[in-house]
Amino acid sequence: MNPISVLVALLSVLPALLILAYLGSGRRRCLYYGLLGALGWALAFGMRIPLITLPISLLGPPLALSINFALYTSFLAGLFEEFTRFAFIHSLKPKGMREVASIGLGWGLFEALVVYLIPVMPSMGLSTPMALLLGAIERNSATAIHVGLSFVVTKALKNRWLILTALLAHYLVDAIASIVLRLHGPLLAELVISLMALALLIPSILSYK
Repeated sequence: MNPISVLVALLSVLPALLILAYLGSGRRRCLYYGLLGALGWALAFGMRIPLITLPISLLGPPLALSINFALYTSFLAGLFEEFTRFAFIHSLKPKGMREVASIGLGWGLFEALVVYLIPVMPSMGLSTPMALLLGAIERNSATAIHVGLSFVVTKALKNRWLILTALLAHYLVDAIASIVLRLHGPLLAELVISLMALALLIPSILSYK
């Protein structure tokens, strides 16, 4: 196995892991919140799996390649993840930016492990470093999006309408990324995802009080 390929693939989780470790070094509660963020993603993912697999089993595997199916799964991701995120944040009531960010970091970190790093490891020798780098960039952008959404959902504790804002933002990010990927390929898709991550993360942090 090429060490460069391994290192590039690990870039999908290392930034979030290092930031979470830094936050936890000053406040161990942040590590606990990061673990709960990972649990939140796992629950939200597990709950929507039957609704993802059922249409494919009824209509056949080619359905998974269609844009309509991408829009459908994007809606499910926004619905299940944001309401689960709200339930966790409502229960935890994080105090301060560090704790809110830790929830989002744990959320995105565990998603990167499950949907990218673990699946790509067995076939890493068949992937080019550039392909692995694109995947790592996409996962870091997704983690940034989860951090931003965690700030939005935390504000929804005071303004419940913001949960719908988070759901819509999550849906649009996933839907736009899926459509661009299918129509224009991974390079442009990663650029679009990165720009959307910045557009969501920066305002959500700056507006957090």
